[in-house]
Amino acid sequence: GRAHAGVLERFRRSMRCTGCEHHPTRPAPPRRLDPLRLQPAPVQPATPGPPHRSV
Repeated sequence: GRAHAGVLERFRRSMRCTGCEHHPTRPAPPRRLDPLRLQPAPVQPATPGPPHRSV
């Protein structure tokens, strides 16, 4: 119903893909770096498919 509209919108906003031209990458949250893995995580290639649209 209407009560869930805000929750669903917030959820869908949080589940958006990050790092593509439609949704710029959000700054990564600060985290403790593992001493053995100081390199940043590899960038995931954009998934082929229809462009993401905000409804």
